[in-house]
Amino acid sequence: LVMSTPSTSAAKHGPTWRVLQQVNWAGRFALPDEATAKMMDAGFVAGLRAGAAISGMELNAAIYKRTAYFRLVQSWFQSFDWIATPVTTVASIPGDAKGDSPISINGKIAGELRVVMAPYLNVVNLTGHPAISVPAGFTQAGIPVGMQLVGRMNADVDLLRLAKVIEDEQPWADRIPTGAPPRLPLRPLTLYAETGAGRLRVRSSQSNH
Repeated sequence: LVMSTPSTSAAKHGPTWRVLQQVNWAGRFALPDEATAKMMDAGFVAGLRAGAAISGMELNAAIYKRTAYFRLVQSWFQSFDWIATPVTTVASIPGDAKGDSPISINGKIAGELRVVMAPYLNVVNLTGHPAISVPAGFTQAGIPVGMQLVGRMNADVDLLRLAKVIEDEQPWADRIPTGAPPRLPLRPLTLYAETGAGRLRVRSSQSNH
């Protein structure tokens, strides 16, 4: 999928998800003055300013494009029960990487991180189909990789069941990625639900946190 808005909007503002994201940012947050902007993440500030500059026609074009993506993904389920994709295009990135940092795939610069690292997730974020990431194994360097499973609209429960089947067939919780800090000891975790009569304990489990 080439996720871009029609005509000049694509060239000016980038993919459909970016247009919608930046307009949302600009609508939710006030544009910072220069003194405040210096204390904020530069990429976020740039996104706020870009969102404020997007016209109503450009926003409307992005909304129509999102509808086209929804219909396209819907059509896939006429032939398939599930869709499986990689979670990311690379196994890992530096911990200090920024959203506009260049990212390499197979030794070649492919573009900025926020655009090329997770295009499969961006599509589903636009369409709203239920999706889940499940562990899919480890690289030769011991880095975990994930697989995204996408289901039909409103098939959330079936998707969770599928993820459970995969986890049962390929357990992963005992695998510690190379370089990860030691696992913390388990301690009891009690979950509560609020009711009209007060707090109700619903179940207990173990947690590392």
